[in-house]
Amino acid sequence: MRFKGIFSFAATCAIITGTYATANLCSAESKKLLLGDVDGNSQVNSVDASAVPADYAAVSGGKTSKFTNKQKIAADVNKDRKIDSVDASRILAYYAYLSTGGKLSFEEYLDSL
Repeated sequence: MRFKGIFSFAATCAIITGTYATANLCSAESKKLLLGDVDGNSQVNSVDASAVPADYAAVSGGKTSKFTNKQKIAADVNKDRKIDSVDASRILAYYAYLSTGGKLSFEEYLDSL
């Protein structure tokens, strides 16, 4: 599974352009990026599960996202280059899964759906 994670990171760095990514996102620092971990504390928790729908609601209401580029990549869990209710619900579902003893990574969890 580690190879899959490395490949996923490389593919993400290769395809992300324009919308909210910059060239330096594919630096060594971005390797620490954890899918769904919007606040960057190395875990997906209730803060992440509530931050995404809050930012999505603000953007839907015409406001500018407060997420950094790195946060946007972490929040876009289905990798469709937009942060919306689908991402919010998947982060919430993954947080609930972890809260009940789940051990899969976010990527493995999404693959199991």
